[in-house]
Amino acid sequence: AIIEKAFGRPLDRIFATFEQLPVASASIAQVHFAVLKDRDGREREVAVKVLRQELLGSGVSDRFQREIRFTSRLDHPNIAHVYGTGEYMGSPYFVIALARGASLRERLEREHQLPVHEALAIATQVASALQHAHGAGIIHRDVKPENILLTNDGALLSDFGVARALEGAAGTLATTTGVAVGTLLYMSPEQLCAERDIDARSDQYALALVLYEMLAGVPAHVAASAEGLRGLRIVGQHAPVRTHRPAVPEQVEDALQQALAPATFAHPRASREALIDGVAVAFQLKRGKRRT
Repeated sequence: AIIEKAFGRPLDRIFATFEQLPVASASIAQVHFAVLKDRDGREREVAVKVLRQELLGSGVSDRFQREIRFTSRLDHPNIAHVYGTGEYMGSPYFVIALARGASLRERLEREHQLPVHEALAIATQVASALQHAHGAGIIHRDVKPENILLTNDGALLSDFGVARALEGAAGTLATTTGVAVGTLLYMSPEQLCAERDIDARSDQYALALVLYEMLAGVPAHVAASAEGLRGLRIVGQHAPVRTHRPAVPEQVEDALQQALAPATFAHPRASREALIDGVAVAFQLKRGKRRT
């Protein structure tokens, strides 16, 4: 009935199968697996995410609605495609391409360091997804290994639940002063300081932290508290990645050093955007060399 509401057609004409997936009890949504039948007869595996009834009207509901709204605006090979959205018995839902694979966090827990060419490929794909989102006026704000899915078709950037829209001609994000949003270990200095104006550079900083961890096997900054982490980020104190992994190309280390430089008010936008160009160049150089 959920999908019948979305597409206005009988269920058995849309799906070859439709069943609920096992999900953790703490999940905010019921997740159903289905095979979507296109009008031309092709079949596509999809997941149908429906917000749990007991969470309606909560802050979690706002986050879920935000993810629906922003993800639906994006169309990129490294962002799961949304096929339909709607509401069923008061609960919002969306139909999204099913991604089969593990998260980058699961991969890092097993291997700690990724082969250099794979780390660069993942970073390049996530950077492309972020550029697309930024071009659509959306800042992710929570780029981290848990939100990067590794599939047979490449990396997928997921969970736009804390994303926000850019506002104004300057392309900055107005947030509530004094409230930091994101995941501490991957927050930019300006996020940790709960600055009011956040832009695409915060996502680029988080991607730099993720790439550093993929290559080094450890986070760039480790501290016992949010205050300690904020201090390390503001002064830009971290070991160059080649200290942990000499095989990392010098241009990647240079790009990471620029991207992880101290607070944005002291460094132009290009400092972090250089990460994308540096990684792309290094990826092209490493493609033929494989394991390092």
